[in-house]
Amino acid sequence: MRFYLGSDFHISRDDCDLDGVRIFCERAKIDGCKVILNGDIFDVLYEPVDYIGSEYQDVIRELTGINYLYMIGNHDNFIQRVPILTPWAYPSTVLYIDGKKWLIEHGHLIGKYACLFATMDIFGNSYRFREMVRWISKRTGFQWAGRKSDEAQFEQAAINKAMLHGCDVVYCGHTHVPKIREFGGVTYVNPGSAIKTKEYPNMTYIIYDNGRFFLEEAV
Repeated sequence: MRFYLGSDFHISRDDCDLDGVRIFCERAKIDGCKVILNGDIFDVLYEPVDYIGSEYQDVIRELTGINYLYMIGNHDNFIQRVPILTPWAYPSTVLYIDGKKWLIEHGHLIGKYACLFATMDIFGNSYRFREMVRWISKRTGFQWAGRKSDEAQFEQAAINKAMLHGCDVVYCGHTHVPKIREFGGVTYVNPGSAIKTKEYPNMTYIIYDNGRFFLEEAV
């Protein structure tokens, strides 16, 4: 079997590599492969839940033109209430692929900040709520999950969760750091993101092909 794995496009952010997202979708359609989108595909925190700017409608059309499974992240949990991709949106799932058991979820509910993000899921990503969290973080030294100081802890927590559920593969997003890692009989995979950085100027994603994982750039 062959799949495209993509996460954290953050469509509507100025630093999103929209050209990379289009390339990713085109390649998946040409290959005729199913795509597993693993959260934060959109970045709509403070706007009404039914709003996505018209300038992104062509990218949405590209996304809806592929055969996908959509996992929900902490920046796009509004998608459950918007009739764009809703029929195929899930918070987490377990799939059996080529005889291997996969745990698939975005990752914001994994690790030491899981309680915080779970609370945000309950109360919503409202502007006031997030500003309150930022105010607290400045005074307590709290750091958001996904920063470099947290990467190793996050990866190990994801692997531990996979082991707990008897999974062979754990597929996450959230950290924006592309990674394919083996540990204790579990393969941890993270396709990275479409956010442009000095280290990763182009969108990254992963192709799964008959038991093997390949990290790719959308250029």
